[in-house]
Amino acid sequence: GEGEGAVATDKGALAEAELKQRLRELLPIISADMADDEVVNQDEGWLDEGHEWVGRQVLRVFPEAANPQSLGKITRWLPPNEETSEGALFHVVHDDGDAEDLELGEAEAALEAFAQKERDELLHPPVLAQPHYENRLERKALRIKPSALGLAGARDELLDFEEWLAPLLGRLGTGWVAAGRKDEGAQEVWQLSCRAATTVNELAELLGTLEEAVHALQTAAAPNERKPWRKEGHEYVGQQARRFFAGFGASDGRISGWLPAEGSDPPLWHMVHGDDNDEEDLDETEVRFAIANYAEERNEPTPEEAEYNLAWRTAA
Repeated sequence: GEGEGAVATDKGALAEAELKQRLRELLPIISADMADDEVVNQDEGWLDEGHEWVGRQVLRVFPEAANPQSLGKITRWLPPNEETSEGALFHVVHDDGDAEDLELGEAEAALEAFAQKERDELLHPPVLAQPHYENRLERKALRIKPSALGLAGARDELLDFEEWLAPLLGRLGTGWVAAGRKDEGAQEVWQLSCRAATTVNELAELLGTLEEAVHALQTAAAPNERKPWRKEGHEYVGQQARRFFAGFGASDGRISGWLPAEGSDPPLWHMVHGDDNDEEDLDETEVRFAIANYAEERNEPTPEEAEYNLAWRTAA
């Protein structure tokens, strides 16, 4: 038994020694075969400079592949060989780690494909999905919904405010609420106008009407409160005007109302711009400039207006 075990051990050791010897003999051959399978761009002559395409982004298109498009970059190039008539080659490393060598025409097509991709993205930028936000710190009943924003939201807020205010106006006998079914109070007309309003300016006028109804109940004097804009009583009301804004150019509009001087407050004129319905208040000098700008079809402010505006901004 012991003799047979020793013989088996010797045979196993001999077989292992022969296997190691055989592997040592085959290793150079295996290494050479593996080198032949690699991309052939390790030859002498490859340059990482000297051509304008080195470092440029490319897009390769493979219609039959699972991923038909692959982005990459030209990292090296091999100049043409005049002796063998071989053309230039360009080594591309793809974003996924793959690499390949492209001939001149292939590289040119890949560069153009990438340039076209950038042009398409400029004309049709991708629409990025916006994250959904929910205000979990507020109770659901008090959270602001999209319907509460914009013109529709402002209209609803104004109607809600009037609904809250109407019982008080009715008790005080302002005539806002109809006394009976056959009577027509100001409330019904106001509500119909509010629901039909299509611009912020219309809602602003309706708010002013509601404010006047409340103001009529006021018994104490309010010396610091400016009265609603007057629609008549001055020659500037209704005239076309033109204002200039740095970086935006000219903006035309109309003088829609005015406020006479009151105490230490100077007179003011209210201008509504026609291109975007923006509004602003002008002092007497500004309104004169604006009306003259439109009447004389000026394309830029006069030196006098520019100097006045500069002095006003400096004082502010």
